[in-house]
Amino acid sequence: MTAQTLGVGVIGYGFMGRVHSNAYHQIRRAFWPLSPDVRLVAIAGRSQPAVAAAAARFGFARYETDWHRLIADPEIDVIDICAWHDVHAPAALEALGAGKHVLCEKPMALTVDDARAMRNLAVEAGRTHRVAFNYRFAPAVIMARRLAADGSLGQINHVRISYLQGSLANAEKPYPWDDRTTGVLPNLGSHAIDLARYLVGEPRSVFGFVRNVHPVRPLRGEPRRVVPTTADDLVVASIEFENGALGTLEVSWVAAGRKNQLTFEVNGSAGSVYWDLEDLNRLHVSRPGGRGFENILVTEPADPFLEGWWPPGHILGWEHLHANLIVEFIRATGSEPMAETLGATFEDGYRVAVITEAIEASSRSGRSVDIAY
Repeated sequence: MTAQTLGVGVIGYGFMGRVHSNAYHQIRRAFWPLSPDVRLVAIAGRSQPAVAAAAARFGFARYETDWHRLIADPEIDVIDICAWHDVHAPAALEALGAGKHVLCEKPMALTVDDARAMRNLAVEAGRTHRVAFNYRFAPAVIMARRLAADGSLGQINHVRISYLQGSLANAEKPYPWDDRTTGVLPNLGSHAIDLARYLVGEPRSVFGFVRNVHPVRPLRGEPRRVVPTTADDLVVASIEFENGALGTLEVSWVAAGRKNQLTFEVNGSAGSVYWDLEDLNRLHVSRPGGRGFENILVTEPADPFLEGWWPPGHILGWEHLHANLIVEFIRATGSEPMAETLGATFEDGYRVAVITEAIEASSRSGRSVDIAY
């Protein structure tokens, strides 16, 4: 592609591949003129019929059944990794080695060693790199961060972050990912950890409980056959931050009745903020002299990212957070990045991996673990 247009290749056509593909189309409409512009060149996936259908449906010029060929394509400047977690590190390392910009879904890597290698190569290659922590890009979350950072809340003392789903609450439900073991900590927990750092700062130590509530489940496709599962489905962790604040993280796939509830509350000496993903356009703020929490609808033109969207009061949805994330990433590849850097880099992804591993180590040992990057 030309310097004014970036060719995009997406690895993975499932849920997140569909979300990211949609976002590339949205940003060309909402943030026009987009600089640099983007062109959807190719999408990769293992199943030829499925990836061919995805290419036609999502608007790609062509498709590949081998992601190595996608990375080698000279028309592609950006590699967007939406495949399963075990693909993230090898695909990112190969793409960076080929001189591509890389956007990688979370968790960035399955091990700290892989995350460190990705971070190091990204810095060495001088390419733009981001991890898709989309909740950073809700305008109300950005406002909360600004209030915490500029002193409006006073000294930050306490934070609580909770990400709850109930998809695996029923022990009779088959494990949904066959032989691809994963867990709630790298999945939902990576978002919670990133928000903790984004809102409050660096952790000093963690104490964690990592549990597998249902260690056996029916096998998918063979409901009468019960098999062991090793993936964690419930995690509770305490955090001590370098600035003295204390925090708690709760992430669960066994919270019956919850669909996708992510909330946080940050308490300072002069005020507090509360946010709920299920009402993502509102930030609840407590200020000195108030009578409790003020309910702020964050949809004004001057609010973060709202210049590209709708008039005041016309709310954004979950998919718009990915569009905001991707437009920041695309602008960062060009000569005019956004004034406020919001995107999580591979350094951020590496630090999330370190904290994730520390929570797991604490759960095994029953002791607090210091964070060392």
